[in-house]
Amino acid sequence: MNQQRLIMIASILMLLFMGCTRNSPTDIQPSWLDSSDYLAPSLSDPNYLVSSRFESPSDLILNTPVIIAVHGFTASTFEWQEFKTYAEANANVLVSLVLLGAHGRSYDSFKQASWQDWAAPIMEEYNRLVELGYTQIGLAGASTGGTLIANAIETTLWQQAPRAVFFVDTLVVPKDKMLYLVPYAHYFLSDQKSKSINDADRAYWYTYRPVEALKQLESVAETLRSQLEWGITLPAGTSGFIFQSQRDPTVDPISAYLLYKGLRDSHGNRLSVSTYDSDLHVLTRLDNRDLVTDKDRQNQRDIYTQIISAMTP
Repeated sequence: MNQQRLIMIASILMLLFMGCTRNSPTDIQPSWLDSSDYLAPSLSDPNYLVSSRFESPSDLILNTPVIIAVHGFTASTFEWQEFKTYAEANANVLVSLVLLGAHGRSYDSFKQASWQDWAAPIMEEYNRLVELGYTQIGLAGASTGGTLIANAIETTLWQQAPRAVFFVDTLVVPKDKMLYLVPYAHYFLSDQKSKSINDADRAYWYTYRPVEALKQLESVAETLRSQLEWGITLPAGTSGFIFQSQRDPTVDPISAYLLYKGLRDSHGNRLSVSTYDSDLHVLTRLDNRDLVTDKDRQNQRDIYTQIISAMTP
């Protein structure tokens, strides 16, 4: 029996043990994002989406750049709120905060959804903006949000091409390789309870990660890996930018290299890559985090500046 098979068997046994020892979601509090008593504010507030924020947009508004900002797995629009606040106060841009499908509703909704359900609101907002007459639209994705955007680039027939796309710590390869085993061992597993969020975050991130959702997460990452092997070409006129934390605890930094290798613009050029000296995942959000350094704040500002500059040359 070779070493690789021994590692695989040991990993499966570890997953089985973890499944027997994880807590079941019986302690969900009414104020948590997991709770059916709490809904993400973006579901009822029209100001989160540019398409519903302006009932009758003027020509001036329609020609203002719009950045559709997409959060990651188990998160909510809070992941891009700091960017929206900064961008709209300091530049002539609008930011549309998209809530992924099945996120921000309840544990059960999240558990039952496919990754295609997660992705649907991205193109729904994009297409609404196009129909309204917005002329300059960009897409920015954090973590799995970037994964879903990359998939959309590959599978969408664009009526109007995005001006630019931005990938921040985008999931291609997970840091925790146990995710690869979920499709094979999910029947034996219990839901994961996240240890990476604090009490202040429980209204913005799911505390529990259903095994079914983890299976979908591995599926969309695997789909993107396959697409990148074949190569993905951006629509004509679309530029692309990749951002990656060097010591990302969630996404293996090799993800940025795979994006760089597999994505090209319509002229065949590789995308711009910026790496950052940081231990954090998704630098677009620093509020409520522990151990945020001055360097992290500078890195965040650099990302903000590059995104805004690409949309407002």
